[in-house]
Amino acid sequence: MEAIVDPPIPIVDTKYIVRYSYYLYNLILNTQVTIIIDYYNSEGRQIYQSSILLAGEEYAAWGQNDDYINNIVLAEVDKLRNNVKV
Repeated sequence: MEAIVDPPIPIVDTKYIVRYSYYLYNLILNTQVTIIIDYYNSEGRQIYQSSILLAGEEYAAWGQNDDYINNIVLAEVDKLRNNVKV
């Protein structure tokens, strides 16, 4: 037997991020780059992904300072930690 549940019953599945990695994607020299951040659970499964477009003044500020990219990624991770919608 099958039946429709009306109204639908929401079930929340809490997931925990324990590790992340990132890489640069779609680099257009002197213009922009996209940073992709992959988030993983304790079993090593990717459970979430976010992206950041670095363009204009932000791209120019990057220059040769890789810490600039690291800080942008850390700020994005902190948004998740603080439950700010990304």
